[in-house]
Amino acid sequence: MTAEDIPVFEELPEADEGPTRIMLIRHARSAWNALSLDGRALAASVLAELGDVPDSEIPLTSTGITEALQTGRKLFLVATLGKWDIADAILYRSDTTRTRGTLREILNGYYEMAGCDIPDTIKAGVKVDDGVAERDFGETKSWSIERILATYPHFEDERTRDGPFFFRPPLGKSMEDVGITQVRPWLLRVMEQHKDKTVIAVTHGGPIHVARAILERWTRKEANERLEPSPPNCSVTTYIHSPQEKRYVLSGLPEQVYTRIAV
Repeated sequence: MTAEDIPVFEELPEADEGPTRIMLIRHARSAWNALSLDGRALAASVLAELGDVPDSEIPLTSTGITEALQTGRKLFLVATLGKWDIADAILYRSDTTRTRGTLREILNGYYEMAGCDIPDTIKAGVKVDDGVAERDFGETKSWSIERILATYPHFEDERTRDGPFFFRPPLGKSMEDVGITQVRPWLLRVMEQHKDKTVIAVTHGGPIHVARAILERWTRKEANERLEPSPPNCSVTTYIHSPQEKRYVLSGLPEQVYTRIAV
């Protein structure tokens, strides 16, 4: 066995009990997503459009609002078939405008299908948690590749050497860092605190990748190879508790992991 064959993260404790299911939903399309579809080549136009808006305050687009509404409607059907109710679920989100807006519209779509208003207890019970926060990309997130290489000439060489999962951008976090400091501690808390519940987290692409690496025991090689593609906006990744295996099992085949129910 080589170093590349070793799992990235320490194995989670055996789960004799815990949440019935853990659902990870990537936020709906944001203004950044819409403007940066071509990657860093559009960094300048992204900044010009958004001005000085902090990353945490980037809003959803009209397409994103529609995506989230549709996701909520489909989630109602999924919950009805699975005989659970979002009113009894534990809801998490990161501290950003785009996850807040996504969850708001998901609930609007869900309760539109249910034919009633959103209970105040749901709105009050949403947990904002840094465990599902976006990865900190550091100071170069919105820079053009030309500016990055002018400031950090070895940027691409170091990224190639370390691999995309383990590369730590200047003043930022690697995906491994996100797992160690955020996602794994969050999963441990969720498993301990929310037995027999449905847990739904509206989060970001990075934490979803990291959660997969932890729950599926990805090796270092797999972590680098599976970092692309990113989960689509409003996709849902679900893990079901298996009492027999004492762990959380991906619901669906690996190639179907990002179930885009917003269709």
